[in-house]
Amino acid sequence: MFAELLPHAQTAFPPESAVTSRLASFLGYSGNYAAVRILFRRITEARTQAQGAEHPETLTARANLAHWTPRQGVKSA
Repeated sequence: MFAELLPHAQTAFPPESAVTSRLASFLGYSGNYAAVRILFRRITEARTQAQGAEHPETLTARANLAHWTPRQGVKSA
């Protein structure tokens, strides 16, 4: 279900938005690890550009990327 919402969310919300981050987490909890990793990488890059590398929301996005990466079988983000 969340994967079906992804194209609409990407059109309606910027990648650094909280909505995009929540959708990414829902995808992860649904088992779509490849999509969640790609999405959190985009979120991290967008937040780094918009807010800086040390902003709390950027750091949260990096932590989320690190959380979901091993679940796909990848050892580093």
